Amino acid sequence: MSLQQYRKLTGILSVIAGVGILGIALAQPNFRTVLWGLFAISLGLFGWFKN
Repeated sequence: MSLQQYRKLTGILSVIAGVGILGIALAQPNFRTVLWGLFAISLGLFGWFKN
């Protein structure tokens, strides 16, 4: 697995994790949880589109 594929995979996983965190945040609204979810999604998208 090349570094580019690895980055793309971790980016996708990060977006999935962020969506999961936001899903939890919707069930139990918490400002910090929402921030973590948005942070994970933006990090994942950044890693995905960077290469």
